Amino acid sequence: MNKTKYKYCELLGTAFTLLIGVILQNLYTLAADEPLSLIIASVNGSVWEKSKVFALPYAVWAIITYAVSKPRFKAFFVAKTVGAYSMIASCIALNCLAIGIKGTNYGFVEVIINLASVATGYIVSYKAYSFNKDVSNIFIPAVFGVALFVAAYFCFTFYPSHIEIFYDDRLNVYGIPRTTYYGDLYLDVMYG
Repeated sequence: MNKTKYKYCELLGTAFTLLIGVILQNLYTLAADEPLSLIIASVNGSVWEKSKVFALPYAVWAIITYAVSKPRFKAFFVAKTVGAYSMIASCIALNCLAIGIKGTNYGFVEVIINLASVATGYIVSYKAYSFNKDVSNIFIPAVFGVALFVAAYFCFTFYPSHIEIFYDDRLNVYGIPRTTYYGDLYLDVMYG
């Protein structure tokens, strides 16, 4: 594997993930009548919804990086899993910190948080892959970690816990707002 090519893939991935993630943060309001937007976009302004939208572009870029740079699969998978968890955790932590300090999250602060979180994910991923120790021995826990995240991704979108990271203070809702046809239809079917 060419380390220079891999490093450039990670740098481009930071920009790609940030750009697509920001688009996905606003996609639900732009395409609220599309059921796919319930799954891939941020359905409200909660900390979780602001954070989860970076997972999909991160995964897409991981596939592109793997195809271009041909790294060792198990070590790459572990590194990307650790990077994804670091990215989401830092995004949640920084958003909560900003809300705690300011009482709300302002646009320019959100941009800085998004950039810092995505960069954290890619830096951790790169460092984990470049680590001199063999990390492929934790491949199975990494697979479990990805499966757990995918389950949480869908579960917390449709059935969010009533804790602060899932609460949108602007819409006064947890999860999918009842302002769209699909939100009404889904919630009526589920809670009837």
